[in-house]
Formats: sequence, structure tokens, C-alpha cells
Amino acid sequence: MAGPLNLAALSPEEAALSRQPHLIKPSQTKDGAGFSVIYRDQGRAWNVGDEHVFVKTQYRYYCHPLSRLGFRMPMLRRELIALRKCQQIGIEVPRVVFYRELGDMTELVISGIAGSFPLNEALDLPTANRNLIVENTARVVGALHRHGWTHGALVNEHVLVQPGLQCRVNLIDLEKARPGRWRIKKDLARFLRNSRCFSQVETEHFLACYSLALAG
Repeated sequence: MAGPLNLAALSPEEAALSRQPHLIKPSQTKDGAGFSVIYRDQGRAWNVGDEHVFVKTQYRYYCHPLSRLGFRMPMLRRELIALRKCQQIGIEVPRVVFYRELGDMTELVISGIAGSFPLNEALDLPTANRNLIVENTARVVGALHRHGWTHGALVNEHVLVQPGLQCRVNLIDLEKARPGRWRIKKDLARFLRNSRCFSQVETEHFLACYSLALAG
């Protein structure tokens, strides 16, 4: 088990490499200055039982939101704000387990989504209720946009479906999520362009359900 690291006692590189066996996504640089890595860890190490969690660690990984007049803010803090907003408006997202900032290092720990599949894989399951998955995806995206927020990276991998009677749809990887109604059309267009997992009839049904969800 890993659990929280003593970030103050480690260099950024040591902090990243310390969990290398559990690496999910390799290090990504930000403007050639920082990095971002994601690890899978045991929930017991974070006092959340037997479920697994995902640990996001970033170093000098900043954004410059307009709401802060261009002043920098850790990307993971923006994701934390988005996760809390989604929970507030009833959109299924991972649960926040732990968050901290220490100097230029930021760490966010979130729960996994049990029994979930990326949207395109869920649609291809032999027992998939494609119609319900399309409708629930439209409701989730429509609800997000109705409240004036955009995801910023709506692709199959960031829409997780839990197959079953309810076919719950969850949004993940909300680093780029932010308020801004002027971005909604672009957010929707990106999703339709990048997902490409709906038939023409399903796309039309998605848009009809989305419009209803958008109107509230």
C-alpha cells in the first residue's frame, strides 16, 4: 500500500517514481516545466475500504482561468472545483478522497467507478441497453451545460457507463471543466465529433434528449 507521501521530503521526480509500479498514465509535461502522472492505489491506504482509488500528482501544472484575472491556479484545484460542482448539481462523478497543495506540488485522490466501461465499450457489450445509455449520456451532458459548465474534453474515455438496469453515466477527468456558456456549442460538437459511437438514429435521439435536458 502506498497512501499519502511526504512530499516535502521528496524531489518532484522522487515523488512521481515512488509509485511507478501503479502507474496508469505516463508523465505529461506542461509547457516543458512541470509534469502530471496518475496512479492506481489501494483504497485501504487512504482509509476508504477495499475499493481502488486513483492518485493524480502534478508539479508546476497550472492554468490561468479568466475568473482569476489570468492568475495561475493548479490544474488539479480546477478539477476539484469541477467535481464539487458536479456533485452539487447531481451529476455522477468520482468521489473526492483527498486533496492537498504543497508548494508547486498538487495531489488529488479520487474513487474509482466500480464496474464501469468507457462509453464506446459499454455500447458494444452483448447485454447493452443502447437506448438507455444514449438517453442517460444526453441527460448528463445536457445537465452540465444547463448549469453553464463545460467539460472541455468530452471523449469516450471520459464518459464511464455502469451497465445494469439504470445504466448510470459518470463523467471523469474534469481538469478542463469550467463555467462559460459561450463554450457549450464547442463542447457538444467536440463530443459528437470524437465519440463516433452512436448510429445516425442514436445521434438524433441523443440530440433530442440533450435538448430536453438543456431546457430543464
